[in-house]
Amino acid sequence: MLTYKDLSPEQQQFVDAALQGDNILVDACIGSGKTTAIQVLCNQISDGKQVLYLTYNKLLKLDAKSKIRQRNVQVTNYHGFCYMELAKIGVHVGLSNIIQEYNQRKPAAGPFDILILDEYQDIEEEVSVILRHLKDCNPKMQIVAVGDMAQKIYDKTRLDAAAFIDDFLGNHLRMEFTRCFRLNKELAASLGEVWQKQIVGVNSDCKVKVMSFDEILRFVANCEPRQVLCLGSNAGKRNELLNKLEKEYESKFNKQTVWAKITENEGGATQPSPDAAIFTTYDGCKGMERDICILFDWTENYWVSRMMKPDARYEIIRNIFCVAASRAKKTLIIAKAKDNLSWETLKMDEHWNVPFQDVPIAGMFDFKYIEDVEDAYKKLAVKEISPQDTAIDIPTRDALIDLSPCIGIFQEADYFKGYDIDKDIEMFFRINKDQKFKRIPTYKTWTVEQKVLYLVSLETGQNRYWHQVTLPLVKDDKKQEIETRLKTRLPQDADVQVPCTLPFYKGDKVVFTAEGFADVVKDGVVYELKFVSELSHNHFLQCASYVLSLGLEKGILWNVRTNQAYEIRIPNKVEFLNCVVRAVTKGRLGKATTSEKKASPKKASTPKKSPVKTPKKKGGGDSYSKVRGFCKRNFFYCDKVFTAIDRKGYAGRPSPKDLKKKFDGRRLTLPVSQEEFAKYFYLVMTEMKYAS
Repeated sequence: MLTYKDLSPEQQQFVDAALQGDNILVDACIGSGKTTAIQVLCNQISDGKQVLYLTYNKLLKLDAKSKIRQRNVQVTNYHGFCYMELAKIGVHVGLSNIIQEYNQRKPAAGPFDILILDEYQDIEEEVSVILRHLKDCNPKMQIVAVGDMAQKIYDKTRLDAAAFIDDFLGNHLRMEFTRCFRLNKELAASLGEVWQKQIVGVNSDCKVKVMSFDEILRFVANCEPRQVLCLGSNAGKRNELLNKLEKEYESKFNKQTVWAKITENEGGATQPSPDAAIFTTYDGCKGMERDICILFDWTENYWVSRMMKPDARYEIIRNIFCVAASRAKKTLIIAKAKDNLSWETLKMDEHWNVPFQDVPIAGMFDFKYIEDVEDAYKKLAVKEISPQDTAIDIPTRDALIDLSPCIGIFQEADYFKGYDIDKDIEMFFRINKDQKFKRIPTYKTWTVEQKVLYLVSLETGQNRYWHQVTLPLVKDDKKQEIETRLKTRLPQDADVQVPCTLPFYKGDKVVFTAEGFADVVKDGVVYELKFVSELSHNHFLQCASYVLSLGLEKGILWNVRTNQAYEIRIPNKVEFLNCVVRAVTKGRLGKATTSEKKASPKKASTPKKSPVKTPKKKGGGDSYSKVRGFCKRNFFYCDKVFTAIDRKGYAGRPSPKDLKKKFDGRRLTLPVSQEEFAKYFYLVMTEMKYAS
């Protein structure tokens, strides 16, 4: 454990100033030991002072708790703090709603003499309300904030963290940590140039190497798992390296020794252990460091693909890439590519006018501004209709493999007669033609559990689901519990995987569409099924979006695991839709519609008169209108089909029967015969995409 004498002069100066009682704001460069300095400070503070040390996440909290000896220092993250304070007044709510509940009740906090904030750059609007309340309750409290705006990689709040912290501290000292103990002089200087700040690298053991994929494979094979951090996109070479290591060196790299991220979403049923190799994204690497860090997708192409997202902000994408390049303590390995990313590109603050893009309903509220998501949630009428019951205890992990996506698919594929998981597998291969080598012809003879693992393996790109997960996923007694619980509300022959399309307008023009599948529709009610530890507001909004897209009045969000269920209604569809579009587009589109007429999805999807001459005068007008209406309602998928076919030219067009199969795979029923549909599909899509 480090002590005061082990600190750098900059760190010691910080500790001295803090012990004198000054309010302090520290701009701490990457790898400068800011958390270490805070921990040493906490161990130096007098026993007579009550200290609240707030960290941003659970991992930082656990690390700090293990290194701070003083009993007068309370170390927690924001959710943990709210939980403890609400518990004192007898209030217990789920973690997903706990900050909102705390801010609503504002229980008396303290007394605290010193407040220490780590990673201040990540403060969100809701957290700022907590902090202001803390200060109101403890007006004489000393405040120490440490962080680095250059390491802000989360774009999920409208709050200007730099302006907030400056105002929150009042009169304060400004200090800097400029020495980077993790990186060498050259790498630190390159990052400093991009960030336009001084970073002095002092780790001469840090090396930067460029290697081919095969060279990386051989190099990593000779390392211990605890040394390795591998970063890259979920669809890139990162997973290929993981698969090869676990196949060719399975005694060393396996589900016991490797943790691998499966989604861009935060959370999950597993966390990396200190001895595990870590395979994750650039976005997920903050707070992680290993002796060896491998960067896949360190390319101009990947940079452009990230910058071309509709909501991309240069400074956030820049920070994500730079933080990823700073994770190695000894060796940074960049995967060799024809277009490896240059530091000059990272300095270019380019602003592209990226058009809106179609989105999946299931994920359209992820990584949005929390304030906007909450505004949309407040537009819902939510009523609990079934309280939390005994949880169905099914393991959601196998060693370090996260099984939570498997359980969610299994409960529906096993119970509902209409859920055909084979179609999901076939759809994967139709969309990902380059993955056909992964097809196993006999899969249709497998059990539901085997098919679930196969599908998740295909979707995540991680063979470990197929090769390493131990069956059964769900034991017979737990399977029976799920069936018994589902039968209380839903018959096995219920209508499942119902296609949904939600168009968003700017004026009279559809600018983007949200698409997805409602889990179940029964008697005019949408049922959204989850199997999670607790429900989040995003789950409520997802269910409501399905209700809106189908023109229905009510939805039921049901966490089958705990039997907790809520009825969801939308009192004012126009207001809700406008909040949704503001959230989904991060304010680029302030309103979704110009009239209540367009706010009704059924009316909004009614085919409009074509802007170009239609074949109506030549006959077949009714079929043309039906096909056009179908294409408008399902434009997201129709466009994918049309674009894939259009690239091949006229000769590459499938037969009417084969074209129908593409829509059967998505459970979309054609509005006319397959021959009539093929006759008008290409004309309609050409008009919708290219006609002026």
